[in-house]
Order: sequence, then structure tokens, then C-alpha cells
Amino acid sequence: MKLPRGEGNNPAFWLNSKGMVRGVLNDLKKGGAEIDIFEHSALHPDEAVHTIWVNGYGKEKKKIQKFSKIKTLESGWHIFSLLWEPNKYTFFIDGIKTFETNKNISSSRQYLCISNNVHMNSKWLGDIRNNKFLPTTFEIDYIRVYQKNYS
Repeated sequence: MKLPRGEGNNPAFWLNSKGMVRGVLNDLKKGGAEIDIFEHSALHPDEAVHTIWVNGYGKEKKKIQKFSKIKTLESGWHIFSLLWEPNKYTFFIDGIKTFETNKNISSSRQYLCISNNVHMNSKWLGDIRNNKFLPTTFEIDYIRVYQKNYS
């Protein structure tokens, strides 16, 4: 993936579940999780964030989060990966392990999402109206999904 430049952009590659959207609480089998393989803010050009959200999007939501510094994140192509095993998640950027956790492991079906939200007046993301690089693009040349049989 090649990330868009300039403030206000919020590119992300993530997984979600129907139960997370419905707000199923305290049940990772029925509720699942939102698993942000990466999310990026151009105000922090060398930083990607990995987050696992559970318990829906209301007051009960919880997260585990790791910010990863990669010096060349806004230049060139990058590979963002998640190894999701029954007992842990391992996140990678360009083949380098950036985060690992055994917390909030979903056992629910998840669907894949790719997005580039546009923001105004955000402390973390900035304001698209101040972006000096418009128009910008979020380029993706391929996506691969593999499933391993753990039985």
C-alpha cells in the first residue's frame, strides 16, 4: 500500500465483525472485534497504529493499542500484515514485527475493510482543508488472505 500524503487523511486496513457493529458485550465469540491492522495520520508521518477494539462502539468499548514508528511510512510502498492465531495477534509492517498481543482475540467471523476517511478539525488527523498535497491517493496493488487449519 502507498499512503496518501497531507493532513486530514486517515487511511486504514482493518477487520470488523457484525457483533462489534451491533455492540455485543463481553463475548469475543459472538461480538468479535475491530482489528486495525494499521491506521495512519499524516500529522504523524512516520507512525502507524495497531488497535483491537471490543464491546462495540458505545460506553463499554475497550481497546488495546500500539503506535509503531517507521521512518519511511509516507514514502513508497509498504506491506501491512496480521498473523491471527487462536491465541494471539501479531502485526507486521514490511515484514518487521511491530506488535503482538494475546488479549481480545476474536473467534468470530470478520470482514475486511479498507478505508481513507477524511477529517476536519481533528487533533490526531488534522484538517483536510489544510492539506497541501491535494488531490491525494491511497494506492493498493494487492491484498492476500490466507487461512491455516489449526485442528
